[in-house]
Amino acid sequence: MDADGRVEFSSGGQPGKDPANTTIEFRRLTLTPAAREELAAAVVRIREVLAQPEHCDLRRTDGPYGTFRWNDGSGEQSLPFDGNCEKGRDAELGAAVFAADRIVEDAAKAVAPVETRPATQER
Repeated sequence: MDADGRVEFSSGGQPGKDPANTTIEFRRLTLTPAAREELAAAVVRIREVLAQPEHCDLRRTDGPYGTFRWNDGSGEQSLPFDGNCEKGRDAELGAAVFAADRIVEDAAKAVAPVETRPATQER
């Protein structure tokens, strides 16, 4: 999200699914003021969890990972994350990132894709 609430959301990739048979969809939208407030609160929660020392009590393999990006007016920020922790501070971080992502995903589902392409095609 940029400082004006504009978002580009991509979806379609799935772990273990053959990229040659996968279509990625891109949606562009502007979040409502209510969604922006909800997302801002979710980012605050992410920052609270990040202030704690990294720790994982139970780890799995092949879980979700990615980069969560936002701009709250102070410049673009990003958080690479690894969602392989099931218990501990790192699991709390994964849950906080996914909660923020759901806010944007729910808003994006109401908007038609502006672009689709095979997952194997570079953008």
